[in-house]
Amino acid sequence: MNKVIRSPIAEFVIVHGRRRIGKTEMLIRAVKEGMYFVGRQESPKDQLKRFSMKLSGVLNDDMIGKYGLKSWDEALDHIASHGNLTIVFDEFPYMVESDPSIPSTFQEWWDHRLSRTRVKLIFCGSSMSMMEQYLFNRKAALYGRRTKQLKMEPMSFIQAEEFFPRLKFEEMIKIYGATGGTPAYLTEFRNGFNEGIMNFFEKSELLYSDAMYILREEVREPRYYHSILEAIAAGASTFPEIMNRTGLGREVTSKYLAILRDLNIIVRKTPVTKKGSSRKGIYEIWDNYFRFWFKFVFPNEDLIETGRKDLLKKLLEREYPAYLGKVVEGIITPLLIDRYPEYRIGRWWFKDKEIDIVGVDETSSRMFACEVKWKRSPANYRDVENLMEKAAFIEKTKGFRKEFMIISRNGFTPAASRLIDEYNITGWSMEDLEVMFEAYSGKVKSK
Repeated sequence: MNKVIRSPIAEFVIVHGRRRIGKTEMLIRAVKEGMYFVGRQESPKDQLKRFSMKLSGVLNDDMIGKYGLKSWDEALDHIASHGNLTIVFDEFPYMVESDPSIPSTFQEWWDHRLSRTRVKLIFCGSSMSMMEQYLFNRKAALYGRRTKQLKMEPMSFIQAEEFFPRLKFEEMIKIYGATGGTPAYLTEFRNGFNEGIMNFFEKSELLYSDAMYILREEVREPRYYHSILEAIAAGASTFPEIMNRTGLGREVTSKYLAILRDLNIIVRKTPVTKKGSSRKGIYEIWDNYFRFWFKFVFPNEDLIETGRKDLLKKLLEREYPAYLGKVVEGIITPLLIDRYPEYRIGRWWFKDKEIDIVGVDETSSRMFACEVKWKRSPANYRDVENLMEKAAFIEKTKGFRKEFMIISRNGFTPAASRLIDEYNITGWSMEDLEVMFEAYSGKVKSK
């Protein structure tokens, strides 16, 4: 964003991303000497009046503040005349809802005057569907005007760790498993995991209410999207399974799954050995916040309504460690990609067999198979043996040099350790994982 602001030419920038992701904070920090304006659901007159007061201060022109701007044409004329001004229009869709003529007015001024200045116009919005309607749709008046586009994504685990620099590694994994990399959710855990996690079960708290709020803001039929997410959380992963469980038609299911993917709430995965599109694809809830919400909040509304926090705590103690296994898979994958840059890395499955992370390098005929055992007890002999047995079924890897890795939250039984030593398998404990991440984090931050 700093590069945009220093640009010697006019810039028409679109910043988008889901709510709570930190767009506003980033823009406020970046545009210290420009103008920051937030759209509201208000009358066109009130909106223009607020903009007049803001612009008056930035341009040091008391007349604008005193008499006000009569139209957006007049406002954009002042901006064009200044010639070198940075303005952020946050929640731009609300501005358009208030005054539908804004896109065509901005289009005309950009095409004929503003694009020839050094003005920087930055448009930001949280509603992905509305940003699509007003800025990305081919029929939109402002379509094709953008010079740059920034989609803000959730933070990685390493970035999220910076919120809690003194926190223990396992505690950070537990927090990330419930929040993902969304800053607003991470801050709910400023007093630690045990206190923060219970906010999911308080109806007045953000962590409880935001899942449904986001769906209502983003989509027209939130109940159908809710049904799809509920189905996936309950174990339906293939397209037919989701369709059958929700009772939705093929076209509707396909459309809603595509939108949930665009919102970065779900992801479609195929076995790592299948190149390109594959009918073997499965759907998962990718966003940790939504995954936690549909796993632990929605199915337990009765306990939340009756205030049974004692039972909710016991439920988390019993089921959360196993839930975190998939979270750790997501955390460890970037590290493995860094270690094995030539490998194609992802999950593998075939019929009833599945391996958490598999890497394949066909050029050198090498592969690795890695599993995460995030449970209270140590990984046992059968856990290690089972990994090697399943790896034998990975297609197109006959004769490959195979490497095995197993990550265990609570170490390994003596029998498992002997098997690991016998077959030169890599066994990582929680402590090993923490050391690896410290090294990887330092490498990432130094880039």
